[in-house]
Amino acid sequence: MATRLSQEEIKRAVYMRSIGRTYKDIAIEMGRSYGGVRLACIPEEREIGRNRSNEYRINNIDDVNRKKREVYRSDREQEVSEKDIPGEIWRRVVMEGFSEWYAVSNKGRAKCTNWRIGSTPGLILKQSINHKGYPMVGFSLNCEKKTISVHKLVTAAFIGECPDGYQVNHKNGNKKDNNIENLEYVTPSYNIIHSYENLGRTRMRGSLNGHSKLLEEEVILIRNMIEDGISQKEIGEMYGVWPSAIQKIKSGASWAWLDEEAEE
Repeated sequence: MATRLSQEEIKRAVYMRSIGRTYKDIAIEMGRSYGGVRLACIPEEREIGRNRSNEYRINNIDDVNRKKREVYRSDREQEVSEKDIPGEIWRRVVMEGFSEWYAVSNKGRAKCTNWRIGSTPGLILKQSINHKGYPMVGFSLNCEKKTISVHKLVTAAFIGECPDGYQVNHKNGNKKDNNIENLEYVTPSYNIIHSYENLGRTRMRGSLNGHSKLLEEEVILIRNMIEDGISQKEIGEMYGVWPSAIQKIKSGASWAWLDEEAEE
């Protein structure tokens, strides 16, 4: 009857397996039976596999925890106190349902004001940039989420509600500069004239084009009337243009650029 492999032989056999040797090769070299070598090595190899799996799992958990710590540090870096920007003034956001929980500053920052699950009082909210280049900020409360332009929050809190038919204008043309001193309410026509006179734009569109029969404000009103269900013929008669011109406004074939100029 064949004797069992000693511990030294098992260690040697397991090592040989780790470098790619087959059970048959090991058995011949050690002068042992194939079955004996295999039965002795399998439990040891399984234990090594479990240890490697645990090690991988531990390392993976460490990686996840490290990433969480990095995100946490990133969030904490956003928690800049009001004293860090001289002259910063905070006011509650003018937004139904959210005014108790969020505030906006005259420097164009937003923060949480009250504690609740998932938020920290004083936490400066991160801002994202939308497809038109304007900074946006997101609010959440009771599973309701809202995303709004930062310049709208600042002007509403420090200037007041935007008058009908008006837009927010960045005086220096920098969409990311939402300091209240850089913001104002203007008509769409003024906004476009300002872009040509102060920001170096050269293409003459809309009311700046001598062939246009409509003003920017009139186009906005026409769009509203279309939404209200007024017929294109009636609208055309009001403004002295053909119904086909109203149809082009509706379809976006004309005056579509007005949406690109307007700040949302």
